[in-house]
Amino acid sequence: MSKPVLTIDGNNVYDFASFIQEFNRTFSQFDVEWSGNLDAFNDYLVWPDGEYILVWERSELSRQRLGFDEMVKWLGERVQHCHPANVPQMRERLEAAERAEGQTMFDLLVEIIRGNKNYVELRLA
Repeated sequence: MSKPVLTIDGNNVYDFASFIQEFNRTFSQFDVEWSGNLDAFNDYLVWPDGEYILVWERSELSRQRLGFDEMVKWLGERVQHCHPANVPQMRERLEAAERAEGQTMFDLLVEIIRGNKNYVELRLA
């Protein structure tokens, strides 16, 4: 039996906020509304019943758009709202992203998706 295929269209991804919208469009058949929390993102990836393939079309365009600038914005927000014990680590990650070092937002999203390989097979196209 073939696995169902869900598709993220990289043309619709301009920043992290638009990635959230595109993810919600792609997963709308499962009646989920993701707000951008990455712990919840991890959970939503296992929402479909059974294994599936997630095709990220025009992923290179998304890679460019979800680069270090988006990671700096996301980490800047996290530093302001995370538990005080996590602030030093978040500041380190933020400073690295400001130097264009470490993970981009695209890298982080791909890592989370691939971390759910028992449920989802990611294909970057």
